Amino acid sequence: MTTIGGRPDANWSSLVALRRDLHRHPELAHQEGVTAQLLVDVLKRHGADQVVTDIAGHGLAAVFHGVSSGSTLLVRCELDGLPIAERSGVEWASRNAGRAHACGHDGHMAMVTGLAMELERRRPERGSVVLLYQPAEEVGEGARRVLDDPAFESLRPDRVFALHNLPGFELGEVVLRAGPLASASRGLVATLDGKTSHAGEPELGQSPALALARAIAGLANGTFLFCLPGSSGACRTGWTGILQQQLDHRTRPCNFAQLIPRLLEK
Repeated sequence: MTTIGGRPDANWSSLVALRRDLHRHPELAHQEGVTAQLLVDVLKRHGADQVVTDIAGHGLAAVFHGVSSGSTLLVRCELDGLPIAERSGVEWASRNAGRAHACGHDGHMAMVTGLAMELERRRPERGSVVLLYQPAEEVGEGARRVLDDPAFESLRPDRVFALHNLPGFELGEVVLRAGPLASASRGLVATLDGKTSHAGEPELGQSPALALARAIAGLANGTFLFCLPGSSGACRTGWTGILQQQLDHRTRPCNFAQLIPRLLEK
């Protein structure tokens, strides 16, 4: 999208360049020092009133104050990539072996930095906006460490938007929902126990092979039945059922930079 609020966005090309630079040089959780320094330099050039660094490791926050005092709104993105080898073949593919921005965090950082550029041009009428670049999101440790870090205490906001891309919606749409929106990743280890027998008496044994085969087929086509906590006994089949029940959200086209002033007024 090359417009903000219907006007040409002069920062578009620089944001594309920033996103591709970030994509070329992904860093893993707790190792995001180069990424953080790049963002610090950009944010200082675009008029942040304060840039707080070394939050929970390599995290950082840029603060933009409004014309008058008021509530504080925080928009959060993430710094870290994944330990995955990229094979996309694009010109801006990862140059760090075995590492990639495969979850879109490079895009998130570019989006939030774009908001910084807009805040430089148009400050809120009142209140402050904090742009938080959280470390170690992929390993599930960064958010808690940020909250526990004394450096975050002075930044504590009244409202928080934990930004993340959400495939399946039109370009330019912002999906808002109070509380959790996207699903978390939880591991599951299933152990199937059988009973051994002599090769001459196979009928006395119990092989888990058939159960394993059915489980694999069920996971592949989503025919297993899931019941969600708090669902009052309502169960659905497969991952689609979980998403339908969990993502009861409303969507509408919205420009995030235009949304900020209205939120600070509440």
